[in-house]
Amino acid sequence: MSQAFEYGEDLFLPKEGDVCFDKKNNLGRYQNDPDQRLAIPLVGYSYSKKNRFDYQISKVLEKEQIHAKDFFSKEMQEVSDEGGFRQSTIKCESFSVNEPLVSFTLSRGSYATILLRELMKPSNPIAAGF
Repeated sequence: MSQAFEYGEDLFLPKEGDVCFDKKNNLGRYQNDPDQRLAIPLVGYSYSKKNRFDYQISKVLEKEQIHAKDFFSKEMQEVSDEGGFRQSTIKCESFSVNEPLVSFTLSRGSYATILLRELMKPSNPIAAGF
């Protein structure tokens, strides 16, 4: 999605026609609700091009010479991937620090390692070898 961001897409606010997660983490269409969070499509065999990120996603698929149907294996269906959606942002609540412990609650489908990486990242990641 970094290409979508560079292209000028707003990855924080959903727009008309977007797929979103509501406050109960149910997936649905944008309804101008401030509690909705933008959903980013993940490519799989049932990927639909009907989203505002299709231009960037299609460019990556073309560059890598991959098609949505490549995510389905008739011979080993258990390794097939339908695709889906992920939240574009991580919602972090109940954040507290009581050294040496850090405590927080993340929205469903978010990874604690992503938040922890940002918390522990040095001020100059390149100089630190990241």
